[in-house]
Amino acid sequence: MNIARRLEEKADAIPRTCAIIEDRTARRCTYGSLRDRTSALAYDFARAGLRPGDRILIAVGMSLDLYVALIGAWRCGLVAVVPDASMGLGGLNRCIKAAQPAAVIAEQRLAPLSLASPAMRAIPHKFVFGLFPGMRRVRDARPGTARRFPIIGRRMDEPALITFTSGSTGTPKVAVRSHGLLHAQMKSLLANLRLGTKTLETMPIVLLANLAAGGTSVIPNIALRSVGKADPRKLAETIKRHGCTTLIGSPVVLQRLAAECADADPRLASLEDVYSGGGPVFPVILAAFERAAPHARTHAIYGSTETEPIAHVAHRQVAASDVESMRQGGGLLAGRPDASSEVAVIAADWGRPLGPLTRDAFAALRLAPNFVGEIVVTGPHVLAGYLNGAGDAETKIHVAERVFHRTGDLGRIDAGGRLWLLGRASAAISDERGTVYPLAVECAASFIAGVHRSALAQSQRKRVLFIEAAGSNAAEIRNRLAWAMIDEVVPLAAIPVDRRHNAKIDYPRLRRLASRRI
Repeated sequence: MNIARRLEEKADAIPRTCAIIEDRTARRCTYGSLRDRTSALAYDFARAGLRPGDRILIAVGMSLDLYVALIGAWRCGLVAVVPDASMGLGGLNRCIKAAQPAAVIAEQRLAPLSLASPAMRAIPHKFVFGLFPGMRRVRDARPGTARRFPIIGRRMDEPALITFTSGSTGTPKVAVRSHGLLHAQMKSLLANLRLGTKTLETMPIVLLANLAAGGTSVIPNIALRSVGKADPRKLAETIKRHGCTTLIGSPVVLQRLAAECADADPRLASLEDVYSGGGPVFPVILAAFERAAPHARTHAIYGSTETEPIAHVAHRQVAASDVESMRQGGGLLAGRPDASSEVAVIAADWGRPLGPLTRDAFAALRLAPNFVGEIVVTGPHVLAGYLNGAGDAETKIHVAERVFHRTGDLGRIDAGGRLWLLGRASAAISDERGTVYPLAVECAASFIAGVHRSALAQSQRKRVLFIEAAGSNAAEIRNRLAWAMIDEVVPLAAIPVDRRHNAKIDYPRLRRLASRRI
């Protein structure tokens, strides 16, 4: 079943409902208009000679045109290749060489890449939203006049979408989502998130789920490649102007909005549900946001490219005893695992391939409640492998007929079945004093007034906590975190983080920084 069919059903049922609002341009698109535009684009692709199974690079930022390009490609059976906005030109060239697309469709501002990128220049078919020399202009269908392009049937195991992992656990990998996997991921997202609402979107995959639920998605005027620099005042104005009831964003987006709106009048009164992920979501971030959005229920989502989501927790479900555990190094509460998946914690051996294993051999690796180990997950919405198998050996475990994904994270499952995160397996620090988990320290530090962000690294056998803070005392921080036996507290103007969500600590860069500072 072609994933485009799911979206077509909504267009047939609610053609006049607004599907997407693009805040930057004030463009609006109903479900019926979206169907017309994607049909017209599918005809353009077919007339150019593209055939089902061909790959098309989509060089379009998060916008209405991105979803027209995606759904138009799927309608005629193409495989969409979507590079990350934070990749840069070198990353784009590597992406194209890995995916070998037969066509590219670009927005006008990115069309010059067809000249600047050697790999893109070699792509045979080129389309553009707008005008650019050497590229075929995308026709825009007038509402109600487009002839509907018949959706090409695809098997559930045939590829639909190629994206790239962030590389936070190693070299970026090429993730190939099939039509079946996209269906399963949408189903899981809809089971865990209250969508079908007017939603401010900053995460592209969730917008697809909101379309599948018949909601209205508002795309804010921010650059996704640098969400940490997004203007919170403009975001707040967008939420208020459109009356958004749901917000999807990284923790840094929530932090900036909470700081902007803490004393605002009126506050973000329309918001009812707020979901944050893409990096560690500390309870203090959710609590601060609830003060800025007094009617909102805030939720932390734990997931990855390979499996969306793994677990989630509502802030109102976090008990005082949970907070005390986080203050004392118990890790970050991620909540209950997704009902459609199986999450396990196994003896940590990150970096060494495991399997294939029998069920009994895998069961022997599973740890008892509250023991720390690697987090692994399996289920219908979990990616079973990467393009051409590159990266499978170290990240996949074949257990009988199932495939478990190794997240690269350490954690524990408590006696109540809830998942707690301890951070990257590669970031754990072991010395003569024992093992300390950076995320556990960083989570505990987030409760200290004035600490905006922190990151733990080891340098010259010292445990060094870097902090972005205002008015915090180093001795007080060491005292509050005595259980972590921190040797030094070093203030930094900016702790290095990932480019995609601006939320995950870049530990390799941090260690290099520590070696120069200590």
